[in-house]
Amino acid sequence: ALDLTAAEPTAYDRAAAIEAYLRTFPYTLDLPAPPLGRDVADYFLFDLQRGYCDYYATAMVVLARAAGLPARIVTGYAQGNYDSRQGGYVVTEADAHSWVEVYFPGVGWAEFEPTAGRPAIEREATQPEDLIPISKAIPPSEIRQPADWTRVTGLSAGLLLLLVLLAVLAQVADTQYLLHKAPVDTAARLYARLRRSGARLAVPTLPGDTPYEYEAAFSRRTAVLPTGKIKGRLFRPIGEEVNRLVDLYARASYSPHPPDTAELRRAIRAWLRLRWRLAFARMVKRR
Repeated sequence: ALDLTAAEPTAYDRAAAIEAYLRTFPYTLDLPAPPLGRDVADYFLFDLQRGYCDYYATAMVVLARAAGLPARIVTGYAQGNYDSRQGGYVVTEADAHSWVEVYFPGVGWAEFEPTAGRPAIEREATQPEDLIPISKAIPPSEIRQPADWTRVTGLSAGLLLLLVLLAVLAQVADTQYLLHKAPVDTAARLYARLRRSGARLAVPTLPGDTPYEYEAAFSRRTAVLPTGKIKGRLFRPIGEEVNRLVDLYARASYSPHPPDTAELRRAIRAWLRLRWRLAFARMVKRR
């Protein structure tokens, strides 16, 4: 691992060098059984030097960790074959696949494809024009003077009503947007939102946490919330709603039977309830 990565200037370059090296090994399903008691990664790297996805992924994780990179194996399914009659991709057991994710601080987990014969993962660099410009400051001369007090009450009530209406419309639009995504995309987006909310609540995490390990950390963090008659009724459902989102993400990512529309709707409703509970929890923690 050190020989492969010694000349690489960044963590990403080290991971890419390991990936490129492993992709030079021929892909085959016709393999002898590993020798009894022999480490599979060691056998693949130094003797066999050919194999299928499980061998490549295992070897890359071992090499990446030896080079100081947090890495993990991901198992799931490849894209499958497009069926024009059904208007979608058909995924079968033959599409089962393993690949690798490497963690980069400040970026998160990035996928790598060390298996020879599989398409390389395309990465798009962020372009300057993709960035949102910061608004210019408003000159003092353009700042309006406050309205007189007799108009404030009516304007405030109207503004509040407008904000409530906009919030409801945004919630409906967001629900429809999520339902029109593929189940795996919807589940991933909901899980990402959960992680962001957890970060604002200071849920402790480690780079290698699985979704269920993260759920356990979330439960430990929210266990200290008030349990009184009113606040307890508000906070008690948090664990159940977090579990629903984590289960959906795990099933959509790894199960051959993706969640149906009814399950997605229930998960979206759980998220909508959960985000308000967590917003209130943050206010409670600040007191």
